[in-house]
Amino acid sequence: AQYVFYNRNVCRSTVSMIINSKNINSIINNVTPLRVSDSFNFEDLFKRPKDLTYTRNNIGKFHDVVCEDMATVIGKKCKNAILYPPNGGMGWHTNGSGKRMYISWSETGNSGMNWYNIEKDKVTIDKDEVGFNIRFFDIPQWHCVWAKCYRFSIGFDIG
Repeated sequence: AQYVFYNRNVCRSTVSMIINSKNINSIINNVTPLRVSDSFNFEDLFKRPKDLTYTRNNIGKFHDVVCEDMATVIGKKCKNAILYPPNGGMGWHTNGSGKRMYISWSETGNSGMNWYNIEKDKVTIDKDEVGFNIRFFDIPQWHCVWAKCYRFSIGFDIG
């Protein structure tokens, strides 16, 4: 598989450090307005990508987290910090090339990432567990994010 779950204690301590340094209420209160693309359809997150030539990740329903000092809190390798509301998500995309690490927190575990295998024409649903989760994967890799509960995620470029 292109992705794995990592030691939960490492994940928990990393996200706790981030949350404690900013206060979770401060993070939730400092998000951009909800971004909803006209073409976003929650059900499409569970089907194969419609357009395999579109690789950007700006189709979705989510809040970007706004932290003036995000780089000093997390480091310059941070690619994004996103709060997904219930029935939110980010459409299918591939993210350039390299390696990514995503640390996420799920309110109820009813959220996750889906993966698309072009050769097998198969979508794999990778559901979060309640609380903290961590995933590593190589890019380009077709994936999308879905949330039926609140989900907070932070992505890092790790190579």
